[in-house]
Amino acid sequence: MVPSHPVTDTAGTPSRVDDSAAGGERMAALDEALRRLAEDPEAIAPDELYDLRFAAAEEVEEAPPEAWPTPEPQPIPDDVGIPEVPADELTGQLLTDALAGRGSLLVRGFFSPDEVAALRAGLQDLARLAGAPDEADATAERSRPLDRIATDLNLQVSDSPALLEAVLAMLRANGAEAAMAEHLGGRPIVVADRMRLHRDMGALPWHQDAAFFRGEYGAVNTWVALTPTGDDSPGLEVVPRRPEAIIGCEPGVNPSLGYGTAITPEMIEEISGGAPTVIPRFEAGDALLFDDMTMHRTHVTAYMTTVREVLVAWFFSPARLPPMIYPTWWTKLVW
Repeated sequence: MVPSHPVTDTAGTPSRVDDSAAGGERMAALDEALRRLAEDPEAIAPDELYDLRFAAAEEVEEAPPEAWPTPEPQPIPDDVGIPEVPADELTGQLLTDALAGRGSLLVRGFFSPDEVAALRAGLQDLARLAGAPDEADATAERSRPLDRIATDLNLQVSDSPALLEAVLAMLRANGAEAAMAEHLGGRPIVVADRMRLHRDMGALPWHQDAAFFRGEYGAVNTWVALTPTGDDSPGLEVVPRRPEAIIGCEPGVNPSLGYGTAITPEMIEEISGGAPTVIPRFEAGDALLFDDMTMHRTHVTAYMTTVREVLVAWFFSPARLPPMIYPTWWTKLVW
C-alpha cells in the first residue's frame, strides 16, 4: 500500500487551512495528531487518524453555517468554454468563478507522474484485496468498448486508510486543499465512500450528481485521469454552463442511473444556451473539478478499446453537508 506521509510547507510546518470556526476537542485532537505526524511519519497509524477525522466531522456539523464564508464569483468571459489552468495557478477564487460560470475547471498536471504511479499502484493493491484480476487480464478480456464485465473496478480508497492519507497529502501538496477550503468556505469535508479508484470503460448517460445526493450541496468533484483518456479510452463530455435546477428527475427522489436517458439533446442544448459541449482530452495526472449541478456524461466511442483508470473524490462544505440518507454512503471525515 502507499504509505501515509505528511506534507509540509516551505517553513517546515504542516500545511493546513484555517479551521478556527469549527473549534472543539475532537478537532483539536485531530490537529494534534497531524502535528505529531508532521514531526514523525510513524507517530499515528492511518486507521487511528481515520477515526480522529470521523470524530471531528461530527463536531464540524455542529458549527453554524454563518461560520463558513464563501467568495463572491466573478464573471467568466463569454468566449471561454471550460477554463483551463496549470495546477500551480489553482486558487479558490478561480475555482469559484469557474464553477459558478461554467460548472467545471480543467487543471493540467494536477498530480505529478510519481503521484499518478503511486495511485495506480494503490488501485492495484485494492484490486488484489478484492480478488480482482490484474490490469493486463482486464484489458485482454474485452472485445468491445461497451462491454460491462466483472473486471470493471469501483474501489473505495478508504478501504486502505494509508492510501486515503496519501491521497489527502497529495491534494495538500498541489494546493487543492487550500483552493477548495476557500471555495467551500471552510475546511473541506471528505465523504470517504465517495472517494474511489476506478478501472473501467465508463458509459454513464447525461446526469447531474445532485440528483443522487437528493439536493444541491455545492460539492466539488475531483475527477483525475490516471491514464490518458478521451482518445483510446473513455473520458468525459461536459456542458459548459451550470444549470440552475436538477434536470430529468423529481426533486428529493433518488433516481436510478437510468434517469439520465430521459435527458434529450434538446434539453442539453437549452441548458448550454447553444454553446457546444466540451470533450477534454486528459493526460495522466490532469483533473476536471466540477460541482454537483454540472451536467456531464461519459464520452465513449466505438473506437475506444482501452481501459481507463481514474480517481474520483467528492468534497463538501462544512456548512452544506448532505443528510445521512444512506448511512453506508455518507462516512464524513474532516480533511
